[in-house]
Amino acid sequence: YSHAGSFPKNLYSELLKLQKGFQSTGSGSGVFICTESYHGKVYDFGQEVWLGSSNFSRTGFKDQLEAIVQIKDSQTISEIREYINDLCAPEAKRIVSVDNVVLGNKYNRTLPTLKQFSRLPHYLSPDHISMSLPLRVEVQPQSGLNLSRGKGRISNGKYKPRPWYEVEISSDDVTRSNPVYPKTPNTAPTIKHQKTTNQCEFTALLFDGLCYRECEMQTYGDYNKAMGSTPRTILGEFLKGQLEKARVLRCPEEITTETLSAYGRNDVTLIRYTNKLLPNTDDLSNKVFVLDFSRPKLSGTRPFASGVLTPDEEELNENES
Repeated sequence: YSHAGSFPKNLYSELLKLQKGFQSTGSGSGVFICTESYHGKVYDFGQEVWLGSSNFSRTGFKDQLEAIVQIKDSQTISEIREYINDLCAPEAKRIVSVDNVVLGNKYNRTLPTLKQFSRLPHYLSPDHISMSLPLRVEVQPQSGLNLSRGKGRISNGKYKPRPWYEVEISSDDVTRSNPVYPKTPNTAPTIKHQKTTNQCEFTALLFDGLCYRECEMQTYGDYNKAMGSTPRTILGEFLKGQLEKARVLRCPEEITTETLSAYGRNDVTLIRYTNKLLPNTDDLSNKVFVLDFSRPKLSGTRPFASGVLTPDEEELNENES
């Protein structure tokens, strides 16, 4: 079973019971958690070996068409068991070996607790500038939007996977050179032995096509190359949540160019506004950024690239509110 996405509480409890039963049959038996990505299923029941795609779940048994086959050739069985041994050392750890693997329960969504607006607040004045933040998933299969598929964190010899919703938007030089992109005046690379990094904090409104949710965000790292939320899972709940609602993504799948193509866009639109209630300054303290990741077919109230709503959109927003 993969570590990615962590475990629902009930599943984790049942796997521990299964592990206890397996261990009573011999030291080599058990439920193993693979810390490397592996999608196929290999089942070794001692007397029988099966290969296929099916999970031990309602989806695997009833809802989906799966393929699974019993292996009877002794030479093939021997090779499969050798392969299992290779998988389990050193990349896999026994589920009860808490000294090596930390598996959390499924992450609780926090987006509903954010301050919400049915339309842009009246005190925001458009700066009439916007930009595109490309979601470069083709070059980031284990980072960016796919951080949960990476190596995770190692602390005091203990492995802990990143939460499913932990993401960041990593930008290239061309994107960061856009004047709309929030960054610190001095964007020199971080000095490696220092613990601090370039960090630029700003307020953002996450727009899903229906409403705006307020959160605190920042760009950080060398040249402010990465953008994330505080906490970092909020941005992931927004971006991955949109893909999940559109049914083009399921935990713990990798986000690919095909995923974004099925959703209908491969970027986030960043639009800058000025908060008229705050003093006018040269920094970003009075700026608010809208991150628009609304699905194209749901974009009836989506801001134009300039950040200005047409009269028809204003009326539509007023009726909705």
